[in-house]
Amino acid sequence: MFDDNMRDEYHYATVKTANDLRTIAQNLAQDEISQLTIPEVETYVEVVSKVIPAGNVPGLILSGLSRIQNTPNEEDAHRDVGRIFRGVDQLLDRAVYTSFFAGPAAVIWGYQKLLQLAGKSPEAAFPEGTWQFYVDYALREDTAHHTNETHGFDTALAQNDIMLSEVDRITAWVMTAIQTLHYYHELLANEWRERVYTAAIREVDDSTMHQRRYKTLYQRWQKKIPYRRMVDARGDENYPQYRKRKFDEFMFPFIRQLGGEKMFKWQQIIQKYKNNKLAKYQQQMSIVSTLFPDKYAEVRVPLPLKDAVIGIVYHGRYYFIPICEPDSNQPASLERIRSLIAGMVVSPSPFPATDLTLLAGVKRSELVQLIGTLPDDLQQELAYFRRAPIILNTDAQATRQKPLAELRQVERGIGHHPLTILDTRDTFIFDMSHIYFDGGWGAALAEIMTNEAVYWANILHQQNRAAPATHRPYSPELRVNVQTRIQIQKAPTAMREVSAESDKIRFDFMMQLRKLIQQRNDALTLSVNDLLVLYRAIHAVTYQADKALIGELEALTENAVTREAAQLALAAIKPYEKSPAILIPVDASLHDPRDRVFPMTFEVPLQDLNLLILHQKTINALEAYKTATRQRDTMFTRFDRLQREYLGALGGFGAVMRRAKDIAVAGESASVSTIKLLAHMPAPLQQLLNEIPGRFDMLNDIIKGREVFSNVGQVTDSSSLRRFITAKDDNKQKSLAWGVITDARGTMRMSLRDFRPHVEALLALDRQDLANRIVRHYLESYVKGLNSYITDLQRIAQTSQNLSIINQEQDGFGTRRI
Repeated sequence: MFDDNMRDEYHYATVKTANDLRTIAQNLAQDEISQLTIPEVETYVEVVSKVIPAGNVPGLILSGLSRIQNTPNEEDAHRDVGRIFRGVDQLLDRAVYTSFFAGPAAVIWGYQKLLQLAGKSPEAAFPEGTWQFYVDYALREDTAHHTNETHGFDTALAQNDIMLSEVDRITAWVMTAIQTLHYYHELLANEWRERVYTAAIREVDDSTMHQRRYKTLYQRWQKKIPYRRMVDARGDENYPQYRKRKFDEFMFPFIRQLGGEKMFKWQQIIQKYKNNKLAKYQQQMSIVSTLFPDKYAEVRVPLPLKDAVIGIVYHGRYYFIPICEPDSNQPASLERIRSLIAGMVVSPSPFPATDLTLLAGVKRSELVQLIGTLPDDLQQELAYFRRAPIILNTDAQATRQKPLAELRQVERGIGHHPLTILDTRDTFIFDMSHIYFDGGWGAALAEIMTNEAVYWANILHQQNRAAPATHRPYSPELRVNVQTRIQIQKAPTAMREVSAESDKIRFDFMMQLRKLIQQRNDALTLSVNDLLVLYRAIHAVTYQADKALIGELEALTENAVTREAAQLALAAIKPYEKSPAILIPVDASLHDPRDRVFPMTFEVPLQDLNLLILHQKTINALEAYKTATRQRDTMFTRFDRLQREYLGALGGFGAVMRRAKDIAVAGESASVSTIKLLAHMPAPLQQLLNEIPGRFDMLNDIIKGREVFSNVGQVTDSSSLRRFITAKDDNKQKSLAWGVITDARGTMRMSLRDFRPHVEALLALDRQDLANRIVRHYLESYVKGLNSYITDLQRIAQTSQNLSIINQEQDGFGTRRI
């Protein structure tokens, strides 16, 4: 809670910032350096001072920006953003800072406004896109990781009766990691060209007939993407080369139909993009790099291939294997890698097993300073981790009983690297830093690497037994004594969490419902994600906690030691007063691959559309009609009116979601004049549609969002992806992170990571069991309620459809549609 002293301090900081900024900004407007009017300048000053209360720092930055001729570059932006962070740090004490300050999104957003006040375009200051700049600052911690699970490796081995030795199992994945690092730039080139080529064809052929075909061209390719080399692969093709050829074959008919002039224009666009953007994109997204943390951001530093190694965790010890042949940039040979791993297995390191999991959880802003205080020999050994972009942990346990968010809490380096792979002996888990991976690309790479490992398993299965090398791979001692461990334990850590998962959502019911609704009217399109987000809002305001949990928590409030944690938990399980602000990551790469993600914050307009009331009224009317023995026509008329109104409101909600996503994908606030409002759309919904363009400022959305809801969709028929959890940014505003994936068999799996304040408090009391029960009940109630809600909607839509058919038979007219 905020006390009066905290509010007064924050108010003082904002006034000080505004007064200093106002004078400089108004002078710029009068001198016509800024394109804004005086009233607009005043609005900017008021907002910026509240978002980044940093004293005289914003004014100094604005003054400096106004004196330079060109737009500042990325180096200037990093310098200025660092100054703002320091200004806020110095002006606010820690309690006020954490209570009122919205973190990196606020600083970057404020800096963008300063650029606009100075008459500068933000584009040059963020050459890798705003999202990349943001994640370097705000998705640094151990919690800011996507995690995926695949079962394809062990499934393929079982299907083909392949039994691998321990040496060969590890070798298959080390070779996969080596090959991935060596051709990662080719993988990125494919990702880039598939998006750019399909987008460019829309630029050169604007005919109405073809635009309809081209609009979904990339989505059509997604359904055909091969995630492994198939039987038609040529002998000398690696996976990226094979995929490039298959994409070219897919595109050929569309390019051929362009004709000479348009084809030439398309080729010009492609060449221009290649010359200006491809290499920069590959550099931006490359995982052949290491992270250097400073106080406010991560610095991505490219790693020469000849220096890169694969880290292996084997029986609690770390080993490092070079990815290249000695004194070259060529990939290490299978024979050499297999021999080194055999040496590791036969003659393990004499050093005791190491536990670095505490270091992995230390806040990145504190890590460099902490490591600098550790013993010199330990510092030198930890520095070696910067050479390992991928760490393979062979010691993980079976996955069926634990959620992914818990399973990933094993040895995983110290946070400098992009990717950790965990072998559970049943599945493989891929833990991916959001600085390098978004949800979709992370899931795709997990599948690609799984298939590549199967390829190596088939080769190794035919080999004779490996001869151990005369020496094992390098293994650092990593001595962590009691004093050092206590020192690490005292360091600030990332937010703690509990999590739950469920596979009980009736995905088949959702698909049936979508068809039923669309049969009534083609305009009534609700996606699976629309339904999930809609019901999350309903669940938030209607959730009823388990009575046994409430009783247990209320009993804990009677004890002085447990009172605060119990009160926080009781507050957390109360129904929300209104729909939560949900941050939905939208794929922005189709607009420009470097943009990666456009986060869209959405608040479901439950109250505006009366969705809860309409749902209950319609269900009641349906029940009354079905059970009525008299006045059935009257009962049907009332139900018919309500179901039209309700389905119309749902269709309107779907229209809003589609429009919001279109704007997010385009990265711009387009005019709503192109929206064809449905005749039955309620007035509040029309108003909401009109407000959409003004709502989409990417960083402002991040500041407002309180929950993350990330759905990577349904995987391809051949995919072995099974589970997924989404990343959470580092600030405390995000309390829940929902992740959704639907596997190849149509099973939808939902994960929920819980970071609400009661979690930390309960874990501090060693009551993880209670925190687990709270999050598990919360997720299970969502799933149960969603299934019930979908069933209700099916009954409404199906009954309406059946009655319309009856009416058709009775009066000879066509099927009625709303």
